[in-house]
Amino acid sequence: MLKSKRMQNIVQQICLLSFFLGSVVIIGWYIGSSRLVQLSPTFMPMQYNTALSFVLCAIGIFTVSLDLKQKKQKIIFFCGVTLFAVGSLTLLQYIFDLNLHIDELFMKHYIFVHTPHPGRMAPSTAFCFTLIGLVLIFRYFSIYSIYTALLGSILLGIGSITFLGYVSGLGTAYLGGSLLHMAMHTSFLFMCLGVAVIILDNSYHISLQQKLEEQLLAEHTLVKISTRFVGARLEDIDKRIEQSLEEVLYYIGAQGACFFIVSDNQTSISIEHMVCKNSLDIDKSWISDMPLSEHWVKKLKEQEALRWNPQEELGELNETFQKFILPSKIDSVLDVSVQKEDKIVAIISFLNPQKKESTSSEINFIKLVTSMFVNALQEKNIKLQIKNMNEELLVKIEKRTQKLKLANEDLHNIVHLISHDLRSPLVNIIGYSGELVLASQKLEAIITETSLPLDVKKELDDLLEEDIKDSLHYIDIAIKKMDKLLEGMLQLSKLDRLTLAKEHLDMKKLLHSVLDSIHFQRKKMGAVVEIRSAINIHGDEVLINQVFSNIIENSLKYRSESRPLHIQISSEMQESSVVYCIEDNGIGIATKNQEKIFELFFRESNSKETGDGLGLNIVQRILKYHDAKIWVKSELNVGSSFFLEFPVSSTYNEEISQDQ
Repeated sequence: MLKSKRMQNIVQQICLLSFFLGSVVIIGWYIGSSRLVQLSPTFMPMQYNTALSFVLCAIGIFTVSLDLKQKKQKIIFFCGVTLFAVGSLTLLQYIFDLNLHIDELFMKHYIFVHTPHPGRMAPSTAFCFTLIGLVLIFRYFSIYSIYTALLGSILLGIGSITFLGYVSGLGTAYLGGSLLHMAMHTSFLFMCLGVAVIILDNSYHISLQQKLEEQLLAEHTLVKISTRFVGARLEDIDKRIEQSLEEVLYYIGAQGACFFIVSDNQTSISIEHMVCKNSLDIDKSWISDMPLSEHWVKKLKEQEALRWNPQEELGELNETFQKFILPSKIDSVLDVSVQKEDKIVAIISFLNPQKKESTSSEINFIKLVTSMFVNALQEKNIKLQIKNMNEELLVKIEKRTQKLKLANEDLHNIVHLISHDLRSPLVNIIGYSGELVLASQKLEAIITETSLPLDVKKELDDLLEEDIKDSLHYIDIAIKKMDKLLEGMLQLSKLDRLTLAKEHLDMKKLLHSVLDSIHFQRKKMGAVVEIRSAINIHGDEVLINQVFSNIIENSLKYRSESRPLHIQISSEMQESSVVYCIEDNGIGIATKNQEKIFELFFRESNSKETGDGLGLNIVQRILKYHDAKIWVKSELNVGSSFFLEFPVSSTYNEEISQDQ
């Protein structure tokens, strides 16, 4: 029977913690949450069998703590035998390189971080469960001896070594190598269960209870501090360090605590954080870089914990520190340093500590906490650098965006100016070429009416027909092409300045309007255009009209000479978009050119028709303004299919149902 109600409560709380964490990990395996199973992507996962065994541990030890009669303790025997069997069989698999097919009996393993055997718990984990199984079997048969406490101490030791390896930033503990390789929350639970097993042994005395309470407080504080910095925001790190420093101050039992960072050259220290009780009057205005003497550095390196009396050693202190110490009524200081590569990285000073002596566990606790503070500050500095870099990058992006915007504006102005100014001489050329046509016609009439020698008349006729008329014909073709190019460039320069007037479009009405505008060409070519379906969309009516006009006119332009042209327009409603397809049986597009057709001034080489190569580029730009896409599927001498995908809003289905 446990010696006090308080000890019984501690054991039961540990059991509840084991049951809860084990259940959470089991749920994590079922729902696929790596955060619950691993805690961190770089940590080992707690295996499914491990989590299930922790639940059995909790049930068995909790039953023991209730001190039930022998007849009602069968659950203890069941849990003990099951744990012993699982642990020992897993160890046999490692020792003899076997696979007894128990690792993935209940859950198919899918997390492989530091897991050489899928689903199999670590050797140290299996060993610990074997020990707990023995403890429960001993309890079932009422075997009480010092060996029970010894088994609990082994559990506590294995869990502590691995857990401290995690919280100190070393990953798995190197003292045991791969044999102590277990998940972080696994090691923490073994620490707690080790404490519970020790408490269960009725042979311990009151002093041991006090030590256990201190150990539990240290472990609780350590876990609380270590988890506090996980995922901490940049602006919260300093506040959390101060909160942790207050908890350490309470654990050590002192009136004040200061956390110092030592410079790389070991010549100065700067205070990062300070917490003090009301009984200690500290002037915090002295916070600045202070010289650190070689004598003091040597002392800190020689002693794990340096305890000194400021009143007796003022001669060894620098002037700045004396001004801080003298008015503050500090008669005792405990300094604990953290060293890396023979350099002191940080120091925690406790002012007026209550205890005259510090145990090794307290010193190790302080060092671990100080290492956490150092790591937190390093993380803060890294995050601060990243934040500053991001801000600088955003400023640079903003400046470059502004420059690009101005350059783009200048480019549009230049294109518009060139297109506009070039049309003026083009109009003159058109006018004068027309005059030349009329002059050549008059000259032809004069030659016909005038009596000239036959050889002279033939020579003049040849000049008129072959030279002047042909030249005027090619000039007219060039003028028309130039006019189309200038018109296309003007359209391109205007596109980026458009303000879309989006509205709900009646696509049947819009498509019939497009077909009516090309009625003459369709009739002349004998082209058949079929509208199979036309789902309504949102967009700018004028621009969407231009999109379908350009694509349908392209189908007319690039028709096949060997068969009548047939164009089919259809639409399909998808999950978050409407897709239109404009399909024809024209000359088709070569595979290598199916992406190039959207480039400026590109024309399909197998066509006899002339064009400016701007139409599809304009279509693509208009669709981009509507957050829409265009692509083509085509086969030479078979035909082409142009696909247009328009996004739809969340209220689209309601609007469609109203239209229908």
